[in-house]
Amino acid sequence: MHFGADTPDVKYRNAELMFTIKNETDSTRLEAPKITITGMNVNKEFAGVDDTVIVSVTAMNNGKTGNKTITVYSNRDPIGTSEINIQYLEEKSVEIPVNLKTMGINKITVSDAPTLFRNVFIQEAEASTEPNPLLGRIKENSLKLSMVVVFLLFAGMLYYVRNKLKEETTVNVPSQGIMDKLPENSLSDLKARLNDKMKELTSNMKDIMKKRPRT
Repeated sequence: MHFGADTPDVKYRNAELMFTIKNETDSTRLEAPKITITGMNVNKEFAGVDDTVIVSVTAMNNGKTGNKTITVYSNRDPIGTSEINIQYLEEKSVEIPVNLKTMGINKITVSDAPTLFRNVFIQEAEASTEPNPLLGRIKENSLKLSMVVVFLLFAGMLYYVRNKLKEETTVNVPSQGIMDKLPENSLSDLKARLNDKMKELTSNMKDIMKKRPRT
């Protein structure tokens, strides 16, 4: 634009004023990125030691296009990082895999957003979160399992009663050897008694014969 001044009141005549109009947008007027964390989540709330947990973080940029390093914390200890590039007014999500080693509850947070958190419970590796096929089959056949348990209990009771009766029989009834000796002892005693009786009768007969008068 050019402006001319020819009036005597103006100190400089034929002065020219030049203006430069620069076409600027909001994105070019911003001096730095303004990236803020708008959300976060985890893919599992229960995991074993050293299991991989995916932390999803969502961010939005209200400033100049740029990068931001996002750090994931577990109980305030850094456990993973990722860098994200976001343009002006863009919202983007990034997934950060982490490994949790602390047993019990782990409070998961991200940088610059302490109010956003998720709790992940870590248990021993032996207690796997995957379903046990053996337990699944037991649940499916719970009725059959109950019948087997009842049968085993009944068989155990019968075995116990049988042993108790066997012990009582062993205590009260003489052994087979004693039973075999009883007839032999009884016959010997009977034979001895008969011999004694025969001797006694013989002796009595002799006495009677001696006392009988002779003719």
